[in-house]
Order: sequence, then structure tokens, then C-alpha cells
Amino acid sequence: MEFHEIKAFTRKGLNVIGNPATVAIVDEFPSDEDMGRAARKLASPMTTFVRPTETKGVYDIRHFSPDGDECHVCGHATMAAVELLLRENPEFRQDGKLTMKMNPKFGVSAKSEIIADIDGDNISLHMPAIIDLQPMTDPAFYKELAAGLRVPEDEIEKPVFFAPRVRDLVVRFKSAETLLALEPDFPRLKQMAIEGKYQHEGLMGTAKSIIDGYDVINRVFLPGIDVDEDIACGSGNCSVIPYWVVKSQDGFGDEKRDFKVIYPYPPGGEGTCGGVQDLHLDVEKAEITLTGQAFYAKNIKIDLPQQESGRERQNGPRP
Repeated sequence: MEFHEIKAFTRKGLNVIGNPATVAIVDEFPSDEDMGRAARKLASPMTTFVRPTETKGVYDIRHFSPDGDECHVCGHATMAAVELLLRENPEFRQDGKLTMKMNPKFGVSAKSEIIADIDGDNISLHMPAIIDLQPMTDPAFYKELAAGLRVPEDEIEKPVFFAPRVRDLVVRFKSAETLLALEPDFPRLKQMAIEGKYQHEGLMGTAKSIIDGYDVINRVFLPGIDVDEDIACGSGNCSVIPYWVVKSQDGFGDEKRDFKVIYPYPPGGEGTCGGVQDLHLDVEKAEITLTGQAFYAKNIKIDLPQQESGRERQNGPRP
């Protein structure tokens, strides 16, 4: 099968790593087993399959994490898929609109779709905002969380919130310096994510930014799906940005709806970062608009038995 690696949440003029996703455009989805097998073999932060529908500009999309399991929603891989589709359909570059229809079995939103608006290099994804964040109240949870993060419990702003449907924890830190210096115990965080009372998918670490030009610093930990730290995350903002607007007691003021977010991914070293994003929250619509850029990195081919892997498109770009 042919895949394309696209890096999302880059920005021209900045030294940004970007979060890679491997994307395949297919006429029919392979079996779930083969899509999971491809994801494990590729070991990308996300492996995504896109299928054109009969309606121009509307696509079905499915995501598989490195552990081979299907993922409900992924912002960076959706942006990567849109960027690949724009390479094949350049007429959408100016004021275009694409609809990406997610697997409805997860129930992330009522319509289970993400609308992408395109303006040149900028891609804006309209994604669900999880407004109904649920506070974590069990004292034992905080002891386990602090141990997994390797920080004193009093460095964590309480309460931590759980985001239903996307199954993320929003963990605000009292100081950005603490968030930047984190060296978590990933095996312990993975155990917490997949076993016991506090199961979740992602741990979204967030703090007010001390980096000029940005409002919020995020670091995202996903050991439960075999991604210890995500380079830059889109779906995490479905819960993080609503937290800052509707739950934070000392955030940015009642009227703030627009945020600049940075992911200071540690392996990038000084002067680089994992990704940057512009975010807008519409509380009434329960929707975030996430704007970023992406770039094409490389082509990847892997072997999967043809009889098991579905019908991959062979004839080049779809008109």
C-alpha cells in the first residue's frame, strides 16, 4: 500500500517540527485488521485512511494509532489528510471547503464530521468542543497522577477535568516551568490510562504561556495508545480550550475566545517546537476552530496481502 507522510501544525517562517501522520487514499477501506496492522508496521503517531464519497469534497476518514486500535478523532491526522487532498485537488486551495466524515460509532459529535476551510496554506478545522467537562474528585486519583507525572501534587491545579466522548484528562499546571520540565513515568501513566478506575486516552498538560506570542503551552501524553508524548495535538484542544474559557477560575477573562497555542516538544531542542496553532472557541455552537499549516514529507510503501488489504486506488489523483 502507498502512504504519504504529512507533518501538521507547522508554520512558514518558524522552526517547527510538525506532527507526522501517514495517510492513504483508498477506493474502499481495508479490513479493520489490515488497517491496524498497517498502523503497527508504520509506527507513525497516527495512520489515516481516506475514502472519497460520491459527493465531491466529502470524504470518509478513519484513524489508527500505533498500537493498531482505531482512534475516535485526530486533529493532526485530519489536517494531514486535508493537505494531501489539496495536493491532488489544487482548486480547493483558495476558499475551498472539505468535509471529513468520522466513524460514527464513536459518537464524538452529533454529525460525526469535521469541516475544513482552506485559505491558501492555512487549513481551519471545525471540531467539537467538549463543554461538559467533569471534575475529578477522588483524592486517590491525584496521588496516582502526581506519581505518574513525577511532580508534587500541589503543582497540579485542582480540579483536573475529564472530557467525555474524547476520553481526555485536562491537567493544568500552576507554573509553565513545571510543565516544561516534566519527565513523566510513562509505564506508570500507561497503566493508569488502560487499567483501573481512571482509564482515559490522553493526558493534556496545559499552562499559561511564558513564551512570547502565545497564550497557552500544551504538552500531550498518550502512552495508552503507544505515543508517550505527542509532538503536537489537535483533538486535545477539544477539551483544553473549553477548560480555559468555561472552567478556569483565573484564566484569561470572560470574553477571550481566541488563543495562540504552542507545543514545545522536548526533542526539538532550543529554538524549535513541535507545533503551533490558532484556536477559536464558539461556546454556543460547542465548536472549536483550529487553524494551522502542514507540509508533505515523503512517500512510504508497505506490503500488505492484496486479498486482505482492500482495493487501494491505483490510477493516481481522483479528478
